[in-house]
Amino acid sequence: MRMLKIVAALLLLWCYGCRAGGTSSDLLPGVVVPDLELTDLDGKARRLSDYRGKVVLVNFWATGCTPCITEMPSLNALQSSLSGNDFTVIGVGVDDAVSELRSFQERLKIAFPVVNDREGYSLTIFKFSGVPESILIVREGRLVALRDPERGERVPRITGPREWHPPAVVLQIREAIERR
Repeated sequence: MRMLKIVAALLLLWCYGCRAGGTSSDLLPGVVVPDLELTDLDGKARRLSDYRGKVVLVNFWATGCTPCITEMPSLNALQSSLSGNDFTVIGVGVDDAVSELRSFQERLKIAFPVVNDREGYSLTIFKFSGVPESILIVREGRLVALRDPERGERVPRITGPREWHPPAVVLQIREAIERR
């Protein structure tokens, strides 16, 4: 069974890439993102539109992806520093059963909502090119570009693990929160 999980994780890495790269999506800054309905780890339906009025960093990840695991503490720090400010991170687990996602959430002490997308709906809608990948959605549901903390350029999505709590990154998100 352990060998099967290892093979599955390797296939996942091959398919999703766990790599930085370009985007194949038609989603551009300023476009209202399509609504996505997934279930949280308690089985409750969650839609992106449920978060209208908030700024949302959506982070797509997989439990077997080492860069995704590396990024989690930084996402937790971002959530902690901006909680209560009309902001949330939403983690979208793209490959695992709810029990595995719950174990991952507990092990890494993930402090933000996690939804399950084992069927791949988010990949169909957002066409992300690897995991982890993150997008920022402002209050009215529009995608906004962020200055990539690693490359310095403004991009509509950030692919690959990043540090999310340095002051320059937090400032960008605070500015998005303060825009009304």
